[in-house]
Amino acid sequence: METQLSSSIWAYLGRHKNVVSKQFFQPTDPTNLEVKPRFQRGKPAGSRDASRIEASKRLVLRLLAGVLRLPWARGRVTISEFVYRLLSPQNSMVEMRINHLPLTVDLAEQEARYIYFGAFECNEIEFMQRWVKRGDTVVDVGANIGYISAILAGAVGSKGKIYAFEPNPIIFPQLRTLAKASAGRIEAFQSAITDKSENGVTDFYIVSDHSMWSSTVIEGDGSGLDRIQVPSISLSEFIANGGLSRVDFIKIDVEGGEADVLRGASQFLTDGGKPIIMCELAASLVSVRTQSFAAVERLLVDFGYRAFLIAPGGKLSPMLLSELKQQTHTFNIVLLPATVRTEEALG
Repeated sequence: METQLSSSIWAYLGRHKNVVSKQFFQPTDPTNLEVKPRFQRGKPAGSRDASRIEASKRLVLRLLAGVLRLPWARGRVTISEFVYRLLSPQNSMVEMRINHLPLTVDLAEQEARYIYFGAFECNEIEFMQRWVKRGDTVVDVGANIGYISAILAGAVGSKGKIYAFEPNPIIFPQLRTLAKASAGRIEAFQSAITDKSENGVTDFYIVSDHSMWSSTVIEGDGSGLDRIQVPSISLSEFIANGGLSRVDFIKIDVEGGEADVLRGASQFLTDGGKPIIMCELAASLVSVRTQSFAAVERLLVDFGYRAFLIAPGGKLSPMLLSELKQQTHTFNIVLLPATVRTEEALG
């Protein structure tokens, strides 16, 4: 299938050789250019040509994204990275729609390219689409620009609700725009979720030249990071203050701050809350690895949760605590409450 996909893409490029080959693949050598007089009014000829080239590049990328987002597509990362670097568009901002909701991504960032070309956490997305049901209440902790929130909005439908949290002031406006277009399905909060705060605020670290990364924790001396203060609240406080009758699913992606998020949910869990939890564990960060494992262990021991890895196709594979503690890379873990039968989890 990957071979067929690659062949279809290159076949498209071949059919459009006047647009693609001459403009993208040949080096620009002024001595080889054929100069023709132009007498049209408006933009200079060079400006018009440059605009047409950029428009053609964006068209190729849009068509490629449409193909690679198809369920049977393979080689998404390899193909999209090669073509994007080959074309190198001057304007890297593109728009896309997820479940009819608008999303703007900057293709200059690798994670954004994965999103645009359908290569971002495919197994995790299939898992969520299998387990999140119509009418569910979901909390998205570390929503970023809202890609996962938009996918979850399609899963919960018009009677469900997504509470999306993103404290990064650089990207929160995109999440807010998404929420406004969701007809009430998504509610966005510019706040961090943690277990502790001072007067409702906490330290937060961002990378000025990589806006999609941010965290409440730092690795090493924090060089290259800008420290700011952002509003913060614990999950238990938010659920209690908001008067939520239930929370069915919690997604956590906070770049190392997951231990604080899980600890901050303790009161909610003690009071009887039994949500399904999908959490990214930044085990590659030595400074937080032990805390993250301890927070997960408490869920397993004190609240009867079971741990699973996400396998291809969104299926689940049981994971022992001893196996968990041996991990040294960043990965997603699913925590299921005891109310979910083993047969259902593995089915």
